[in-house]
Amino acid sequence: MAVLHPLESRMHQTKARAKRILCVVWIIPCCVASPFLYPAEAFSNTLQSSYGMITRLTCFISLPEKVRKGYYTFLFVFIYILPLTFIAGTCLQVARCLLKDIPVHRQGSIRRQETNRRK
Repeated sequence: MAVLHPLESRMHQTKARAKRILCVVWIIPCCVASPFLYPAEAFSNTLQSSYGMITRLTCFISLPEKVRKGYYTFLFVFIYILPLTFIAGTCLQVARCLLKDIPVHRQGSIRRQETNRRK
């Protein structure tokens, strides 16, 4: 909006709108990250080689398989696909608006050039 109509965008910039946007910007990530509040399970992994043995503790979300698949599908669609589609559509709209044919009145410009040459 601000790229195509910079003067009109000033009307939409208010403190109340900025506060609402900030609240939404904080609430959405908190909701998306909420499954990580569910208790996780720790698994012990032991790696052995000729140099010795290493034991590492790894933490995984212990959500049921069906819920975990749904959660990661939700993340993929709403955190990756939808923003990508929105950004691509917006860029195409801006490019189309900026590259559209602008009517040129050649006769007027030619007349001005001729009068400037005569001076």
